[in-house]
Amino acid sequence: DYLSERDLLHLLAGTLARGGNIHFDLSPAADGTIPMIQQERLVQLGDWLAVNGEAVYGSRRWSVTHEGPLVETLNPRLVKVDGHWLWSAATETPLIHYTQTDEALYAFCLAWPGRELLLAQPVPGPQTEVRLLGYPPPLRWQTGPQGMRIEVPPLSVAELPCRHVWVFKLTGIQNAG
Repeated sequence: DYLSERDLLHLLAGTLARGGNIHFDLSPAADGTIPMIQQERLVQLGDWLAVNGEAVYGSRRWSVTHEGPLVETLNPRLVKVDGHWLWSAATETPLIHYTQTDEALYAFCLAWPGRELLLAQPVPGPQTEVRLLGYPPPLRWQTGPQGMRIEVPPLSVAELPCRHVWVFKLTGIQNAG
């Protein structure tokens, strides 16, 4: 069994937000070839990292790991129950997961937010700027009673910078760092 591209990216975002790391296991055949499904996942992960790598490489956890409503996911894991290892699976995860670097706070959005993304935890300042990684122009945003309201551009599927998990870069956030 293999995780889908979407679930693999969900696992990556959740793990990074908690300050963890991921070990990807490849199982080459005796002749050294890597099975096609594993090659496919590596290419998909590489394509996603080409757009969103700055939110991954050199990042660390933020004081808030995640927020928002739950979205569907599949995250199988081994858990120890009464001294025995059993398989369990998380089937839901929060919509937003965060990482940070010295320069920015990154909000990983695990489902396309539609026309507006609401972030309750970041506190914007007068110099705050929001960008969708892979989409050049800055996004409009405003402070609302429940946090930041980010206007998401109406992109067609062909215009999306990546698939499954979209990363919003926030600079000038007062409670980051």
